[in-house]
Amino acid sequence: MNLGEKKEEKDEPADSNEFGPSKLDAQVNDFVKLIFNKTLMEQAVAANGYDVKKLPLGDLSSETI
Repeated sequence: MNLGEKKEEKDEPADSNEFGPSKLDAQVNDFVKLIFNKTLMEQAVAANGYDVKKLPLGDLSSETI
């Protein structure tokens, strides 16, 4: 492959994965993606003053909760 060549991109739907496209209703699928979005979870934890890389949630003390 030359530097000027672009790789071919697959034409896959945005909601497909290794298991194929979702069979859920579109609104339910969007909700599931939202509640399992790791980036949003990390942002919410960081907004509460915790560094997810330094303080894993499993190490929280009852005093900090």
